[in-house]
Amino acid sequence: MASEMDLPSMVAGAADMIRYCGGGEEMVTVPAAAGGRPIIRCLLGHFALACCFVRSMLEAKAGLRPRRRLGLRGTIYEQWETELARTDAALPRDNRLHNGLIITDGTDPNRGVVDDDHDVSNSEVDINDMEGTNGGAAGGDGEGDGGAAASPEERLA
Repeated sequence: MASEMDLPSMVAGAADMIRYCGGGEEMVTVPAAAGGRPIIRCLLGHFALACCFVRSMLEAKAGLRPRRRLGLRGTIYEQWETELARTDAALPRDNRLHNGLIITDGTDPNRGVVDDDHDVSNSEVDINDMEGTNGGAAGGDGEGDGGAAASPEERLA
């Protein structure tokens, strides 16, 4: 997001992304009248992620970035970190409504701060492990289950 002028279209896109990912009515308020704008309530990081996806596609269409990532470098995490800083600088530092967007951590002075200890390039987690044997990365709750994925019955209990 480059400026406040981009905000209404990004809010509409972020609202779709949040609903698609399972965000409920507490995150997205759909307008009752036709043509009305949705209102979203989310953390700065959630909104920055939507902006990151849009920027990535626009840069790929413009030929500035490959459509797919190459190897482990240039991951979406690093793109999100960069977009988080851009979004943090562009949005107001409050938690009031602005063009359909309420940043719930808007008044937090650390809302755009990323933990420096996070290094995805040296991760030993197998991203292709669908069984959840990575110590809970893809399945279980990570508490005493050895990372084993819970069955559907266990998740409903």
